[in-house]
Amino acid sequence: MLPLAKKGHIQSQNALGILYSRSKKFDEAIKLLLPLAEKNQIQPINALGILYRDRKEYDEAINWFKKAIKLGNVTSHIELGILYRQIKKYDEAVKWLLPLALKNNVFAQNELALTYRYWGEERYKVVDVEKIKLSKDWYLKAIALDDQNIQSCDGLAKVLILLEDYKEAKKWLKKGLLINPADSRILKRLVNLLFYNFKDIDEASMYLSKLSKTKVNQDYIDKMDKRIKIIEARNANKRYM
Repeated sequence: MLPLAKKGHIQSQNALGILYSRSKKFDEAIKLLLPLAEKNQIQPINALGILYRDRKEYDEAINWFKKAIKLGNVTSHIELGILYRQIKKYDEAVKWLLPLALKNNVFAQNELALTYRYWGEERYKVVDVEKIKLSKDWYLKAIALDDQNIQSCDGLAKVLILLEDYKEAKKWLKKGLLINPADSRILKRLVNLLFYNFKDIDEASMYLSKLSKTKVNQDYIDKMDKRIKIIEARNANKRYM
């Protein structure tokens, strides 16, 4: 990629710029992306929007996203919506995400659902149930269009947990595991649901055993394993009393 970029290959320069941006090497990314963006290349313009959003330079990011939108880039509508959600301007986020969601853009539907969830909750508690219900509706619409979208299944499960519909949440988490049995986020969420809400120690233990023992997961595995053993010991003592 680098040799081609040095020779002026536009696609390689763009791809390398995006790679630098994702690696937080922002200065190197700007050097590659800015000259392309100034030539109205849409992908570099959108990439600069994401870069400045990641740097929390929101006004600059908004300018680049809106420039890409004027040039007809659909993705920038969604990226701009995500930006407004990040700065908690939820009504503005909906303004940019809703038109695409209504046109059955699954990416936009997922981001719109997430926006409504953030808008309707505070510190994992429902503060506006209507917003949470809208989030649920949009996740279901996204799943209807793409039932293999694990992001939608996971997002829907989170919303159902907020609504205390634990049975349905469990169903959608298990659906997510059919798509990707090794997804650690869903496995942890399912273990928590089974342990804390269903008090099903055996099933929680079974799904805990499916988590890969990586450094990221190990602390969680050790914590939950300890809690499960405490409950098992307590239950064993009750049987012998």
